[in-house]
Formats: sequence, C-alpha cells, structure tokens
Amino acid sequence: MRLLMPEPAPVLGICFSGKRLLYAVANPEAGGELLQVGCIDYAFDVLEVFVSHDSEVFSGVYNAIGQLNNEYNFKEIRLLTLPGEECWTTLPKTVYDEQGDREAYLDILTHGFQTKPAEPVWYSVSNRDYKLASLRNQTFLKSLDRLTENITSARYYSDFEVGTRWIEHSKSTGSFLTVSCHKNVISISSFILGKLRSATYIKFDDLNDLPYFWLQNAEHLSWLNGLYDQILVYGYDSYKVLEVLQPFWEDSAQVVKMDTLEKMLVKAREETYSFNLEEAFPAIMLAIGKDNQD
Repeated sequence: MRLLMPEPAPVLGICFSGKRLLYAVANPEAGGELLQVGCIDYAFDVLEVFVSHDSEVFSGVYNAIGQLNNEYNFKEIRLLTLPGEECWTTLPKTVYDEQGDREAYLDILTHGFQTKPAEPVWYSVSNRDYKLASLRNQTFLKSLDRLTENITSARYYSDFEVGTRWIEHSKSTGSFLTVSCHKNVISISSFILGKLRSATYIKFDDLNDLPYFWLQNAEHLSWLNGLYDQILVYGYDSYKVLEVLQPFWEDSAQVVKMDTLEKMLVKAREETYSFNLEEAFPAIMLAIGKDNQD
C-alpha cells in the first residue's frame, strides 16, 4: 500500500505599492506555478498605516490578510519590508568577525536614532572580504508582527532579496541590476555571477530630482554605472522611473520591465490582470520556491 504524502500548505507572498497591497499564493514545491496573483486597493497609502498606527485603517489591512488566510489556509507568509524603513551598510569581514569592533561600528551607525533598530540581519556578498547588514525600524517591524500575528510562520525580506530569489528561480549566472520602485524611494541592487554584490536605496520627493541623486550616488558607488547584462525594473510607477533613469544606463544592458508572467518565468490560472503586474513581481518572487532563510 502506497501512502500519499499530504500537499504542502500554500505560501502567501506580499508587497506594498503606494495604496495597494499586492499578493501571490503558491505551492512552495510547484516551481513557477501560481495559485493566485491579486491586488487590494485602499484609499490611503499603506506605508502610512504602519507609521501612523491608525487602528481604523490598519484593521482594513489586517482583515484582508485574515480573509486570504481563510480562503487559502496558508501556513507561511513572506512579506517584503520597505527600504525607507531600513538601513543597509557593508563592512569589512575583519570588523564583522570581532564582536567588539562590530558593535562599535553599529553603535556609530545608529547614533541619534530615537528607536534603536532591530538586530541586524547579515548577508554574504560576492566579495568575501565584506558583509552586508540590514537594520530594520523596530516600530515598523512591530506593525508587521501585529499584521501577521495569526500566521504560523512569518518571514520578512529586504528589498534586495527579491534579486536573490530571482537568481534561484531563473538560474541566472550573469550580471544584472534590479531597480525596485516605491513611492518616493527606489532601491538598487547589483548581482554578479549569481551572487549579491551590493545594494543601496535613494529617497526623493520629486521624480525629476532622481537623475541628480543617481549621479550623486554613482560618484561613491561605482557599481551603479557598471556593465550589466540586464537591468530589471519593477514596482510603483516603474515606467516613470525607467523614463528618467534609462539615459544614465549603459546601452549594452537589456532593460526589462517585469510586467508579464512570461518575463517572470511563471504561470498562473489567469493571464490578464486589472493592475500593473510589475508591482506584484516582488510578491510573486517571495511566494514561489522554498524559503532561502531556512
């Protein structure tokens, strides 16, 4: 008699884009097969909910997660944090290896913070002599914890991890840049030979100022002007970001706006959507595949 193994519980991937919550549901062992991709529109900026702690509007987002859970009975939620609510830094591995030096460095970095960030999450990069740290806003994390309190397992991902999940999914071994667009902030991540090289983010009030900030950052971060096989662009108003920044990218790079399931190398029951699919790309990358934090 052959025993049938139970189907693994679906996974929910979530990201936020302006006034939208984007989600994707997938079986973690089904490759690029999606059960659902969806969008929930609100009358308010979702980020402001987590910052202001307005209980009335927060309940709308909270209830949406509960309704999705009732429908799909997922056991794990993977949620993309926002770059503006984090601090990213690289430091020499020699400093990282010495606890005293490491703590002194982080104390200097967080000096003046009203609320100390959560413990840093450390990442390996292509240059083995360095480590990348992501320090997350504690207040923001508490809001996320409250949002996911009824879920068995909740994992939070920094923006640059979308690129590492793309590598796992696409099996890419070349060099590429990701440009992840949010309201008033973009994050840029560099990958080479299948590994994260570095990441940063740029805040702006007016989109027309973004080229100036790009050039300003490129003076100190040479990898922004590096040679890449591809530049992947996605997220909030990404077509506008692409318009103002493409003149500053090397012509040899293939610029790809991740706006179709075909480009994402995934399949779903529905083929057409009433929202911009490029906004859901991070949620889709989080939902598919096994958790790389295991």
